Parts: sequence; structure tokens; C-alpha cells
Amino acid sequence: MSAQILITDPLGLRVTQVGDGPDVLLIGGLADASAVWDPQVAGLAHSFRVTRFDARGIPGAPTPSGPYKLRSLVADAVAVLDAGGIDRAHVVGSSFGGVIAQQLAIHHPERVASIVLGASWARPDRALRALLSTWRWAADRAGSLGDVLQVAYTSTYGASAWNGGLVDRRIAAAEAAAVRTGDPWRSAREAFIWTSWAALEHDGTERLPGVQVPALVIAGARDLVLAAHHGQQLAALLPNARLEVVADAGHRPFEEQPAVCNALLGRFLVRSSLRDPVPA
Repeated sequence: MSAQILITDPLGLRVTQVGDGPDVLLIGGLADASAVWDPQVAGLAHSFRVTRFDARGIPGAPTPSGPYKLRSLVADAVAVLDAGGIDRAHVVGSSFGGVIAQQLAIHHPERVASIVLGASWARPDRALRALLSTWRWAADRAGSLGDVLQVAYTSTYGASAWNGGLVDRRIAAAEAAAVRTGDPWRSAREAFIWTSWAALEHDGTERLPGVQVPALVIAGARDLVLAAHHGQQLAALLPNARLEVVADAGHRPFEEQPAVCNALLGRFLVRSSLRDPVPA
């Protein structure tokens, strides 16, 4: 199945689209290249048109000067929808990508058919703010792109991903992308810091109860980044949400337990597509 490559306007983000059927937009987390979605693309593209992209600041992607604001990152996602010719999509977000998905549903409801929020949050608590502060402190002092990514991956990937080589492959791919584009590692470090600040702007506690589309909240039972109450809070705030806790998964359930998450996604997206109302 061949993929179509598109470019957003005006920033020039690289968008990959594959498959045929109802539209699904995948949005990765902080510092995540779109390759993290490979298992989901493989599982969904036979029944859906799946779109993913490398966000600003990802090694190899455009890195405009900062600081970044949350509204700018949401506008990037809207530009991806426009570049893909997508009027309305089922939006799947992981971690900070789930924040972008929430913001799309709140501020651009006509573009969102349903949302899936994996390992995400409605409002950062003290613990998450402290963790992001630690990541920024370490990234500011890092000596290489690998160091920047290792700062985040220490918490977000479990032992099996480290011991099995997945983390090494992710870091090597990011470094290769930076080399191909001649992009210095410092720009990726700065983008990491700016994006982590933007993540703290999000507070959906007042607006999420007004989001009427179907929602699936996925949490990892062994998430070291977010405590269990974050998934519970999201599911309680969204009026049409269901919470699924994935055993043996940490902060990256889509990567750590792809078969389980693909089954959850498939069932949810099929049901949501069947009952998706036509926007007025």
C-alpha cells in the first residue's frame, strides 16, 4: 500500500497519508517522530485513511524560532488536516499529542469526529510540572541530540524497550534525520524545551465537558510519567468517554502493547465511524 507525501502550508511539515476509508489523524507526543505510529498504521490502513506527521522541532522537521505557544501547535495540526484534504477526522493523540487532540476538539469541533487520548492529561498537576521542569533542566545542559532524547525516554520507555534496543533505534533514527537535513542538534534541544513549556498551557477541565464526540481514553497501568488519576479525570470530564487501562504498558501503550491498543482502536473507530453525525 503506497503512501502519499504532503507538505503543510505555511510551515512545511511533512505529512504521510496511506489507506482508504474514514480519516484518522495520528499525533505523537513530545519529541516523537511519526515512526512511533508504525504499528497503528499497519493495523488501521486497510480500513481507514491514516494521516501522520513530524511536528515542528522533530529532528529533520522545520524548527521555527521559539518560544512555542499551544495555539501554534494546534494550528499546525489544523494545517495537516488541510494539507491532507481532511474535513473531519478521528483524532488519536499520544501524551502531548493527546493534549493537541483535546484542543482540536475544543476549538475546532467541526474537524473532529472522535478522539482517542493515550497517556494524556486534562491539566498538568504538580508532579507532571516537576517532571517537565527536570527534563528542561537536563536538556538545557545536554551535549548531544542523543542526550536530549535520553532525558525524556528514561521515563517514557520501559525496561523492555531499553533492553530490546527500541530506544537505541529511535535515537539513531533521530540523529540520522538531523544529519540528513544539516539541522544542528541544538535546534532539536531548544524545540524540546519550547514544546514542553507549551504543554503546561493546557487546562481542559472547564471545556472538556462540552466535547460531545465519542472519546476513548487509554492509560498504561505502569505509566511512570502520569499517575492513574489523569486518565480517570479525562474519562470523567468527557461526557461520551470510556477508559481502558492497558496492563504491562507504561507511558507509551501504543508502542509497548500495539496488538492490544490496535484492537481497542479498531473497535472504537468502527463504532464511531458508524455513528459519526454529519456536521451542521
